[in-house]
Amino acid sequence: MKVMEFNDAVYYRANCGCGSDECGLTLELEYDEEIKDISLTIYEKLAYCSWFGVKILSKFYRFHDIWHRIKGATKLLFTGQIILEEAFLFRDSQQIDAFITALQEGKEKIVGGKKE
Repeated sequence: MKVMEFNDAVYYRANCGCGSDECGLTLELEYDEEIKDISLTIYEKLAYCSWFGVKILSKFYRFHDIWHRIKGATKLLFTGQIILEEAFLFRDSQQIDAFITALQEGKEKIVGGKKE
């Protein structure tokens, strides 16, 4: 669905097939008149999780959880980054078609008649 629209940019929101409101992404199509360039930016909220498997209320699990948090914090402290991956699930072919339509519509909207 279209969220915002400007002369040189358009924003769309896509919800993930998992059904969670937390999981989704925002597409930004922007046209830079100065350098005649279209940029596509995809925003998605990512989270570093230290939880693995089923939570069992045991001393070992709590130690395991704390150990992964310390390990992640140390990695961030000394390397300056934690590499994350996220999956986006398309529910069906209609959602894929809507995604493609949003890209095509956004491109036509922001470029319009502005040809080199």
